[in-house]
Amino acid sequence: MRKIFFGILLIMAISLVGIFLVRASFLQKAKITKSEKVSQLIDKTEVKKDAVVEVKKEDQSINEPISIHKIANANVPFTSQAPTGNWSEQRFQNGCEEASVLMAMKWIKNEKFSSRISAEKEIFDIAKFEEKTFGTFIDATVEDVGEILSQYYDFKNFIIKSDPSLDDLKNALADGNIILVPAFGRALKNPNFTRPGPITHMLVLIGYDKKTREFITNDPGTRKGESYRYNEKVLFNAIWAYPSGKTHPEPPIETLKKAMLVVRKK
Repeated sequence: MRKIFFGILLIMAISLVGIFLVRASFLQKAKITKSEKVSQLIDKTEVKKDAVVEVKKEDQSINEPISIHKIANANVPFTSQAPTGNWSEQRFQNGCEEASVLMAMKWIKNEKFSSRISAEKEIFDIAKFEEKTFGTFIDATVEDVGEILSQYYDFKNFIIKSDPSLDDLKNALADGNIILVPAFGRALKNPNFTRPGPITHMLVLIGYDKKTREFITNDPGTRKGESYRYNEKVLFNAIWAYPSGKTHPEPPIETLKKAMLVVRKK
């Protein structure tokens, strides 16, 4: 009887060990399978993560914050330097600086010209201020233009830069600014100027078109000067930091010293 009892116990013990070993084997396989699934999931996640990073990199290359790749074009009110066509008056013949300053300040104040007569009066009043302050209203330098902005308009959010590069102009525009540039007027080769064109001239750069490589300007030297476009090289080569004074000889292009006055709205 005892032998039978012990035999049964032995069989039960062997069965339990077998069940335990089978269960352990099953759990190990399940663990391996789960681990593989987790590993595969991690791998997929890494792939997706990498893909996201790549997309972001592509987005950064497309929207790369290099300002010369942007198209800029500010909405600047336009007036010619002789708003009513009175070109015989010296203050309007030589009113390109005054008109450029006036357009810049209208832009700063978010104002439009109410009429040509009012624009003419403002240009005339600036010329009177110049005559009183500098002794002449003819051919104001960029430094004198800075004095008009700071003294006459009490506006100081501008910078003057000597010898700017072509990229300096593009970057300043792309940053949301406008630029007043002095130029050798005849080198601009504007067909709307009375020939042979002015020796000294100032105009406002309001934008740049990267596709056509053109500067967009408000050129007060002609009634057709609103959003007038110049080839970038033509305009850049014409920039000339001319001195104040009544007469200037026609300068060789290769000796032109450059300057710009950047007007900032913010």
